[in-house]
Amino acid sequence: MYLFGHAAAGMTIAAGTGDPSLAFGIAKGFDRKQDELVYDKSDHELARLVHAFKPLLQRLRDEAHRLAISWHRRKRAKTFLA
Repeated sequence: MYLFGHAAAGMTIAAGTGDPSLAFGIAKGFDRKQDELVYDKSDHELARLVHAFKPLLQRLRDEAHRLAISWHRRKRAKTFLA
């Protein structure tokens, strides 16, 4: 598995804490249409939880993106009008 962006950064940080099994997330696939769950594949209990909460992770990611896009649009509009 190749990780890029936020997923790679999060896993690197988690590895530095001494317990990388606590890190999990969701990353967009290469074609941007499928989601890839990112977690320690050897931890079966974590795998069960991550798969059970995949819809929640998707909603959290989508809401974070919505807020970031709206913030950036407001910031850009202020710069444009100034």
